[in-house]
Amino acid sequence: MPGKRIAAASLCAGAALAFAAVLFSPVGSPQQQTAAAAAPAEVPAVYASPALDKLASNLAVQIAHNKMHSVVVLGVLGNERAVTKLGGAMLDAFTAALSRQSRGVKVIDSAALREFLRQQRISEDMIYSDVLAPWIVEGTRADGFVTTHLETLESGSVLFGVQLAVLHSENFDREPWIKTKMDLSDAQMRSADQGFEVTSRFPLVQFGSPGFASPECIACPKPEYSHQAREMNIIGVTRMMFTVRPDGVTDEVYVARALGYGMDVKAVNAVLAWKFKPAADSQGHPVAMRMLIDVTFAPWQPQ
Repeated sequence: MPGKRIAAASLCAGAALAFAAVLFSPVGSPQQQTAAAAAPAEVPAVYASPALDKLASNLAVQIAHNKMHSVVVLGVLGNERAVTKLGGAMLDAFTAALSRQSRGVKVIDSAALREFLRQQRISEDMIYSDVLAPWIVEGTRADGFVTTHLETLESGSVLFGVQLAVLHSENFDREPWIKTKMDLSDAQMRSADQGFEVTSRFPLVQFGSPGFASPECIACPKPEYSHQAREMNIIGVTRMMFTVRPDGVTDEVYVARALGYGMDVKAVNAVLAWKFKPAADSQGHPVAMRMLIDVTFAPWQPQ
């Protein structure tokens, strides 16, 4: 039987909201550079194990039971909700295992999902989180998504879990978690402590670097307030990271800290619509610059 039910975000007419000032903070290194790509593939790929295949087989049964035709696999968050190189390698390995175990179901592979995110101007590293899962499911026309989680245990082992979320109308029904314990090598366990940096396809300049003018917002419409957050009177912050390209368009949008309640998708949609006067060097030549902002949401209060 389906478990916890998650309401998809929708609008509630007639309610107003306040949008707090956006705070800009420096990110990156002082010189122009291309950010070093995370390299989960560097971790020894020996995850094609019976335990992983069994986990994928059990999940395939749930997928078949729900008569799904396509799914996306997202994660992997580790201890304290951190993304690690080990988690990245496990994500790719499990996606491949699920593809092998599923029959008549399209499991959107990591490469295709990354390309979809790039085309939508979303950071491809959002594959490591389910924060934008409803948005990704809609864009890929999938029937649901799989959330993966990795918990590092003692004595060279990890607890790897997966949970299926099935789209029904505008809501997602979650199946129970399925978990398995896996023994890893010393090299793999060391990779569980190695975080990753958000990648970029652009040569970047650090925000606030001497001799460079920072981007200036030309049109930054306020994000909408989700129905769920409005009903619960939610006040909070979504931390957003994105690149302002030399043409002033936002790209590589990344949710650095999620608020939940449907607000993160609203913040992403708003940032994608923003337009900037781009950063520039001392000669006035436009350059790409990465921005880190806090978007604060609070119910409107009359003055």
